[in-house]
Amino acid sequence: MKTTVNILLIVIIIFSLTASCEKDVNNIIHPEFNLKLLISGFLSPDEKNHYISVETNGPIYYDGILDWNHGLFSATLSDGSREISLRPIFWKYNLSGVPDSLVRGFVFTSSELPVEEGKTYVLKVESDKGLFAESSCTVPYKKNLFPELDTVSIHYTNSYDNSKYTYLQPDFYFTDIKGEENYYGVFSELTWPNPPYTYSKTQNKILVDPKYNCFNDKGIDGNRLKIPMESFYNTNLHDSTYFKIYLLNTDKPYYDYHKSIEKYQSGETPFTEASPIYSNIKGGLGIFAAYTYDSIIIRLK
Repeated sequence: MKTTVNILLIVIIIFSLTASCEKDVNNIIHPEFNLKLLISGFLSPDEKNHYISVETNGPIYYDGILDWNHGLFSATLSDGSREISLRPIFWKYNLSGVPDSLVRGFVFTSSELPVEEGKTYVLKVESDKGLFAESSCTVPYKKNLFPELDTVSIHYTNSYDNSKYTYLQPDFYFTDIKGEENYYGVFSELTWPNPPYTYSKTQNKILVDPKYNCFNDKGIDGNRLKIPMESFYNTNLHDSTYFKIYLLNTDKPYYDYHKSIEKYQSGETPFTEASPIYSNIKGGLGIFAAYTYDSIIIRLK
């Protein structure tokens, strides 16, 4: 009899827990949503053309009654002595068959406003509906990091059919700036002609460990660093194949932003602490940062 009662109690408890999981929750008060400008832009004296992406954020919870009209955007950029109005670029889409145009960002060239090492740039973006955001960044000085690319050809012979294979093993080196807090990024690219006139690219992730896309010099101050890379098949590459290595020297906001994305993407398990994305946009969200870079380009065949 006691066993039967225990079984009945267990069944009742399981049923209660299951029922509570399926119970509808009504009258939830969603947190208030504030429409903000979402900005993304990176400046570099090594680039001729610059693009500043401008959008608006979206709500996590949406009940269909929000006003999405953010108005017309405008933007200015200043280096402390000159200020220019940035040129808008548009993207088009059809909504219920009606064509429309929206600003998706702004562009400027180095001839309109040069991006120079050591200068601080102030970006301001606003809409005629009252949205406003601003940010600033200081371009790092370009310094000689003594970059060097060493490549070794590795030859293999297939014991089954005696076919021969060649792999290229690249290693990249540079010297950290001693006595300074520095932030770096290493990227690679293979380019080769894809007839008749276009170029194909094999980028970064298969060649450089992603941990070197954004890192600082903590614990390696003043040392010469070796960045190991994946080897790649080299036998059938085109005669005009080029291997490129880019070494970025970045400001701290660039580093903080990309590291926060890295932590956010790796925090998908239920036991990790929430990691917000870094933002340095006052009155909005996003990133405005700067970098310089050095590059090495070699022709493989």
